[in-house]
Amino acid sequence: MGRLTLIDPDEVCLSNLQRQILHATDAAGTAKTASAARRLYALNPSVRINTVHRRLTPENAVSLLEGCDLVLDASDNYAARFAMADAACTLRIPLVYGAVKGFIGQVAVFAPHQGTACYRCLFPADTPMQEKDTASAAGILGAHAGIIGCIQAMEALKYLAGIPSPLVGAMLSADTRRMRFTTIPLAPNPACRCRTNAGCGAAMKN
Repeated sequence: MGRLTLIDPDEVCLSNLQRQILHATDAAGTAKTASAARRLYALNPSVRINTVHRRLTPENAVSLLEGCDLVLDASDNYAARFAMADAACTLRIPLVYGAVKGFIGQVAVFAPHQGTACYRCLFPADTPMQEKDTASAAGILGAHAGIIGCIQAMEALKYLAGIPSPLVGAMLSADTRRMRFTTIPLAPNPACRCRTNAGCGAAMKN
């Protein structure tokens, strides 16, 4: 990866380090984007990193993601997920989605500009969702989050390298308590706005 844009409004917190291993204890209280950039530059001084210490919203998502080749969703709230997914759809770039709760994890690659389902095909706006269901509220084992994150990274690398993947247009459901992994095909929803808005040509909002 030659260029990275890191978007996060939060600061490093000691209680999160068991699953956010890019940071260290001496970074507590500093912006996560700055902490992550320092660590990544130490690994590869040649990488170009753009840090955005702001919350991604429906109003700024398109401008923040414009120029990117792929989006990795590592957010922990539904508002950011919808905003990110809508912007990726509008910009016609793939979205590598990942989510964790307890011992359950999900990974999918949404590329509606290539005919796959989008995030809203799977989770329409009227889907009942509670923030208490997110990893930040429900808690998560660091190793489990690491497994899902590594799968997301693998899918991003494969997509950018042009390597076919069964998760483009499908979702991997991972149960790490029982170590069961299931791939579920995702059909596009004909009524979804990713189909009715001329192939994601217009921004979509909740």
